[in-house]
Amino acid sequence: MMFLGRERPAQFARLLYKVLNAMVPRKRARRSAAGSAAQDNHFLAEAVLAAAERLGSDNRGKDGATGYCTFLATNRPKQFARLFGPLMMIQEAELQAAEAQAQWRERMKLQAEISAMTFEEKKARLRAMGVSV
Repeated sequence: MMFLGRERPAQFARLLYKVLNAMVPRKRARRSAAGSAAQDNHFLAEAVLAAAERLGSDNRGKDGATGYCTFLATNRPKQFARLFGPLMMIQEAELQAAEAQAQWRERMKLQAEISAMTFEEKKARLRAMGVSV
């Protein structure tokens, strides 16, 4: 990864964009072999982030990957914007997944509570909610 850094920040930004874009969850028509593409993307992402960590804001590692992103944001805003878009999509997908998991837990908790009730308790609860039984 000798070409990365101040000499060719546009290429580095494109590479980061491709890596981050590949990490965005998408629906696929068919699945690849278990873990093949995901594993490759993971290794590539690790390598790119390690390179950004080494470069930093001063090409000597100052502030690590955050420093390099700061350098891109101030000196190369177009490349930084291309990187930032997929990150926003990844964050949104993670938030939606966390919300769905919380709703599922709530449903399972309610289901366990209802299954522990006796038939008479269930009838009383339905009547309290206004359902005629």
